[in-house]
Amino acid sequence: EISAALTGDSGWERMGDQSRKMEAKKLGSFKHNTYAMEISMLAPLKGKEFTLTSVPDSKVDGKEVEGFKVSRKGSEDVTLYFDKKTHLLTRSITKIYNEFTDGTSEQVSDFSGYTKNKSGQWEFSKVT
Repeated sequence: EISAALTGDSGWERMGDQSRKMEAKKLGSFKHNTYAMEISMLAPLKGKEFTLTSVPDSKVDGKEVEGFKVSRKGSEDVTLYFDKKTHLLTRSITKIYNEFTDGTSEQVSDFSGYTKNKSGQWEFSKVT
């Protein structure tokens, strides 16, 4: 079992029964990953601190998608892709720190398993 936690400007990770404080680069990446997950909920994008820029259309699993690059001062960009027919979020792409290469890697998250909740809003149940 692997878990991680943030408290202010500190972060910890736990694997099995061993815990350790996150190093600065990994902590920054973990904060960015949390930010990327937050904006995938879309509501935060109403904030004035975000800039959305159209990117070229693409395909995800054979489906036509349209994309937007999300930018915010002090944060790495995140590109969100939406299914052209359903308009549901399909994919998120961003760059994260890779502790194994001590460089950056592209992180691709695909969203699926959409169902409507009691309020009639769409929710995804699977991120891969």
